[in-house]
Amino acid sequence: MSKYQTFIIGSALIALTSATVHVSAYAQYIWLDEKGSKQFSDMPPPINTPKSRILKTPFKTAEDKSVATGASENTDKSNTPKKLEKPVTTATKNEDFQKRRTEQAEAEKKAAEETQNKADRGKNCER
Repeated sequence: MSKYQTFIIGSALIALTSATVHVSAYAQYIWLDEKGSKQFSDMPPPINTPKSRILKTPFKTAEDKSVATGASENTDKSNTPKKLEKPVTTATKNEDFQKRRTEQAEAEKKAAEETQNKADRGKNCER
């Protein structure tokens, strides 16, 4: 083997080793202990640690956990399924605008009818 081939193989081994070290360094657990201080470890927290106090597990962050727990808390509080929302698009905004506009027109029409009825009742009372 030439010095060049040895150098290439050595470089590849170093790159591979550093990649595996990086991945193993990512496998960290973070949780709050009984006193409220953060604990960092590559081993899972003790079994008696509640899931609500585990801040991070390997390949999951606190954001992922908060989304998951938020969904489960929502289902625990009420048995009704959460309404699926449409993505906000121009068409959706236009639909909402038209709906508000028709509701406002109906409310104005109803108010105008009520004022007309009051005026008619007032005239009937004077007669």
